[in-house]
Amino acid sequence: MSIQTNYRQLESKTRLLRKEKRFNEAREKLGEMIALIESNYKDFDEPEDRISILRSRGSMLFYEENRVLGRNLPKYLRQAATYSTPSTCTDNACDRYKPHECRVAKENLSDRQHKMCNMKLTSLSNALKIEAAFSARAFNFNEALEKRRLAAQIHGAVYASEPTRSNLGHQNYLAYWQQVTEHYVALLDGNFELSRSWLKIALNTARLLNISRCFPNYFRNIAEMRAHFLFIDAVEKIKNGLFKEAKEDFIAWLDFDIGRTPNLRRHNIKIFETICDFLHRILKETIPYEWEFLSHTHHTTHHHGVKSLLDS
Repeated sequence: MSIQTNYRQLESKTRLLRKEKRFNEAREKLGEMIALIESNYKDFDEPEDRISILRSRGSMLFYEENRVLGRNLPKYLRQAATYSTPSTCTDNACDRYKPHECRVAKENLSDRQHKMCNMKLTSLSNALKIEAAFSARAFNFNEALEKRRLAAQIHGAVYASEPTRSNLGHQNYLAYWQQVTEHYVALLDGNFELSRSWLKIALNTARLLNISRCFPNYFRNIAEMRAHFLFIDAVEKIKNGLFKEAKEDFIAWLDFDIGRTPNLRRHNIKIFETICDFLHRILKETIPYEWEFLSHTHHTTHHHGVKSLLDS
């Protein structure tokens, strides 16, 4: 059996094992392929890059295996990205955070190296996407925003290089999450106009997504995104002490046609409506000897109420 035939058979077995989710056996086959190349270096074109690709695939097998087990470990994506550095680029500072300014012109890369470059950027972008989700769950929204900006920027270089329909869809998905986070961070900062602007941009991007695959996410559907402008209005009115008007916005949100299935956000909006009604009624009271107590209650509730609204 020729070396090339042996290599192709190992390649075929690896793909089958991966398809069957026999990850350890698949990684063993990758190891055999690497050993075959190392023992017959002159019989393969671009042997160093071939080995790097196989090692990257090994990291991706670890990633896929952990996903099957319910674990999403971005470290394996970062490993895959490191292995996917073309040999031409190993002596250059690979500016992963500014891929449009790559120090090695794409024209100098072979077809295989060009694919490696895009694999590297895609893996890194996906790692950042997952890390951003972890940051958001830990309520570190500024860090989540930074990672989502970077994920979209890096994948933008992939799309510019390969403007396929699949890459366009993923680019829109990354842009959507960046825009939603931009809106949320602006809302937390009390920058209501900026928050509305980013929500409007996110709403336009959402219409480009595969609705059945991408929703529900932070929002249940497109309709809930439209209703969210009422939420921003209500929070701004609370900040200005306009509790009656805020209550009306929350009622309008509850009446919005976004589906009647109970969920946490609808439950929270109902609570916020009740709180605003209570605060409005308190402010109408004029019982002299209780005024100091009521005033203190108003300011304390106002502060914590707005914070809970912004954290919803």
